[in-house]
Amino acid sequence: MSASKNSEYAKLRQFPRFEVSHCESVGGVMPEASSSFQLSTLGLGGCAFLSTSGETGFVPPKEVLCSIYSSDESGVNDAQFVVGNLIYLRPISLGTLAGFQYGVKFHHEERAKLRGILEHLEALADQGVVLRV
Repeated sequence: MSASKNSEYAKLRQFPRFEVSHCESVGGVMPEASSSFQLSTLGLGGCAFLSTSGETGFVPPKEVLCSIYSSDESGVNDAQFVVGNLIYLRPISLGTLAGFQYGVKFHHEERAKLRGILEHLEALADQGVVLRV
């Protein structure tokens, strides 16, 4: 996805998001998915996962469970199950590979669970470890 497209989406978001696809201390999975999904962005309002294969049955609208975690040198220090709705599925280019991006909007009542993880991401962003997108 182009940088200009990313900035367009960022303007539309209610909450800031962080690029976490290369972050070793924050990650997540969709336990229901049979193929590997990689958490790529995370914010209070939702997240996005990347996959190099399409997942049968994972098309909007669908309620999904996300497992999000943060860790430090001592191990996992926060892990949360958060429920949301799959709101988009779009094809993307991952370098030389083709793949899909799955966008999830968290249910309003689930968002508070992520406060600790997002505080961790804010600190990492201030240190330049992750980007705000």
